[in-house]
Amino acid sequence: MKTAVRTKSPFAILAILLGAIVLAAFTGLKSGAIPLLPAKIILGVTIPILFGTLLGAIPRGRVAALGPGWRPAEAAPAAEDDLQRGSEVERV
Repeated sequence: MKTAVRTKSPFAILAILLGAIVLAAFTGLKSGAIPLLPAKIILGVTIPILFGTLLGAIPRGRVAALGPGWRPAEAAPAAEDDLQRGSEVERV
């Protein structure tokens, strides 16, 4: 029996670490433990990098990951189906 080992993307790991830094800076700023200027510098640097790494952590090729035989379901034309059958008033 094979065991699948899933590795984390380096972007996901970096996003988690940056999220922890942003959370610590906000918490320190709210509690008064960090002065205003250093907190603004930390947040000004980490928040844009956090958003960039979050975008990089999004997995690519989602359709291919579903399997080789996967195909999207064909949409049934609901409007044509309603036109072919009469309304309830017409049937009664």
